[in-house]
Amino acid sequence: MLNVIGSVSTAVFFLMNASTVLDVIDVVQKKVISFDLVMLFFGLANSTLWILYGYLLRDMFLYAPNLPFVVTGMLKILLLTVYPMTSKKSLKSE
Repeated sequence: MLNVIGSVSTAVFFLMNASTVLDVIDVVQKKVISFDLVMLFFGLANSTLWILYGYLLRDMFLYAPNLPFVVTGMLKILLLTVYPMTSKKSLKSE
């Protein structure tokens, strides 16, 4: 039963974290950073800690779902060096 719950939770978490890929696509299309930096850095820190904790426990259900978020988080940080930052207010007025 625990493996079923772990598998379902992992799948849902993958989907939730995969939605961050939409942010990356949006930045590349608009050529302007429009995501929340605080959320990015704390989310990246959180996922990194879960990966470490899951690895230490040898528990795939803890570290596997966080890997995509760390990868897309690092990609977002790379995009910060390429594209300019804008405020959310200026995006709403477009």
